[in-house]
Amino acid sequence: MFENVPDTNRDEVRYPPSDEASNEAYDDESPEGRNWAILLTLFSVILVQLAGIALIVWAVF
Repeated sequence: MFENVPDTNRDEVRYPPSDEASNEAYDDESPEGRNWAILLTLFSVILVQLAGIALIVWAVF
């Protein structure tokens, strides 16, 4: 079964990216979008915590 597996060149696979390559993921981001993402994440965490407290209070009483 393992005889048919081709050998890979690990140097090519794990070669680190060069500094000249542009990082397109960060080029398109804006600080405003990042701020909104942080605010929405915090809001959702607080909302889930409040829902958990509400369920505990509802279960007790």
